[in-house]
Amino acid sequence: KSSRVIFMHELKNYIPILTPKRGELGAIKELKEKELSKFTPLFDIHQMSIKGGKYDKSLDQHLHAIINALDKQWPKEKLFILDYSQINLDLRMEENIHPFKFLCDSLKEKQLIFSPTIGLDRDEAYLNALTDFINENPDYIITIRLLEDDVENPRETKDAIHKITSCLHIEIAKCNLIIDFKGIENKDIDSLIDLLSEFNLILPFQAWLSFTLAASGFPSDLSKISRDSNQSIQRKELNLWRAAIDGHALIGRKPNFGDYIISPPDRANVD
Repeated sequence: KSSRVIFMHELKNYIPILTPKRGELGAIKELKEKELSKFTPLFDIHQMSIKGGKYDKSLDQHLHAIINALDKQWPKEKLFILDYSQINLDLRMEENIHPFKFLCDSLKEKQLIFSPTIGLDRDEAYLNALTDFINENPDYIITIRLLEDDVENPRETKDAIHKITSCLHIEIAKCNLIIDFKGIENKDIDSLIDLLSEFNLILPFQAWLSFTLAASGFPSDLSKISRDSNQSIQRKELNLWRAAIDGHALIGRKPNFGDYIISPPDRANVD
């Protein structure tokens, strides 16, 4: 099977947004095949840890460690989505190598199956790095990850997406779309559904290979919850997804569900 066939088959399930740290990968390794088949994670590469006011390792060391961890703990036949949104885009590896291109090349060399991701918050160098990889590996399906600001400006977003797909020589029908609203603890769900509905009029969700709606209702501050207390936290991201399913006639398509597990989107960078 080509990576394209595998990808189109598998991206119809739950999409948790994770970081490829020891804890997450260790937990995943304990799962049985049946549980693994129920989700396709988005691994967003986390920052290097800071100790004593400076990074505890170089970018090269950091990325090599992540690649080796994925190679050892992620099943070769199982797809994941790869993103690089958390690290300063100006940083380069030794010999001025772009880190995202290095990640993609290295993971391919390890025979891991993944979908490289780009968002509108990336710079020209990131797009060039992805373009170089796709030119060399045209069978890879890319994922475009949009944020709330992008959804609020659908016409500008449509133009920006056209620039990306033109550079990559692909159509959105062969791209996966993730709308990531990130933290929605204090957001109004009806207003978010209205945004999706308006966006669909300009850039229909039905036009994409797949459509995932992701968010997190997990509080960024737990200090108001008493220690050793027994309280529940509303799964607002699940309520948003259910509202999108109920209102799929308005937004044009039923989305896949994505979240940040039991973490806020701005989780700490501690490995």
